[in-house]
Amino acid sequence: GNGKVGRALTEKLSYQGHNIVVIDKDYTKTYKIVNNYDVRAICGNGAVYDTQMKADVDKSDLVICVTSSDETNLISSITAKSLSAKNTIARISDLEYIYQDKFIKENFKLNMVINQEKLVSEEILRTLNIPSWIKIKHLVNESVKFVEITLNKDNRMINSKVSEINKKFKSNLLVYAIKRNENTYIANDDFILQENDVVYSFIDEVYLNSFFKSIGVVDKKIESAMIVGGG
Repeated sequence: GNGKVGRALTEKLSYQGHNIVVIDKDYTKTYKIVNNYDVRAICGNGAVYDTQMKADVDKSDLVICVTSSDETNLISSITAKSLSAKNTIARISDLEYIYQDKFIKENFKLNMVINQEKLVSEEILRTLNIPSWIKIKHLVNESVKFVEITLNKDNRMINSKVSEINKKFKSNLLVYAIKRNENTYIANDDFILQENDVVYSFIDEVYLNSFFKSIGVVDKKIESAMIVGGG
C-alpha cells in the first residue's frame, strides 16, 4: 500500500538504507515512488501470491501492510507469513477487528496488528495524565515501560540514593543511567540524584501512576474534557 502511510514509511526506511519493495495497484503511485526514492516498485495486488513472489516476500525480514482495506491488509499479511516472511505488520481501521487482535495474531501468526485511531487516543490519554517532560516508550513487552525523567525542582527523588528509590516510593523502578550536565553515568546503588538530572529507567506499567504520584510529578487530575469529533 503506497498511500500516505506507505509513502511516509518508504521515505523514512529508504533514508535509513533499507532494501525496500513497494507494492500498489495504482501504476501512477508506483511510478512516482521509484522516481523519488531508491526502491523497487511492483504494480499489483499485494494480497495475491504471484505479486508477493515477484516482490521476494519469501526472503523478506518484514512485510508492512498499510492499504486502505483492512481485509487486504489481513490477507496480505497471512499470505506473506505463509511464504515465510519473518515478520508481518497489518494496519487495521475497523475496531471490531482490533477487539480480536489477540485472536488474529495467534491464529494467523501475525507479529503486529495496529490501529492508528487507537494509538492516537492512547497517546492523548497518556499526555493528559503525565507531564510533557516525562518521556515514556513502549517496549516489545508492553507491560514494561522505558521512562526518561528530568528531575525538576520539587521532585522528591532529588537527594535520594539510587538504592533507596524503590523502598522510598514503593515501586520497581530499574535505573540504569543518569545524565548530569553533559555527562552520562551508569547508575550504581550509592549514586545520589540531583536537581536537573535526567534519569533513564525501566518500570512495570502497574507501578507507573502510583510512582509518578509518589515523587510529586502528577498532582492535578483532569476533571473535564471536551472531545471534538465523534470518530
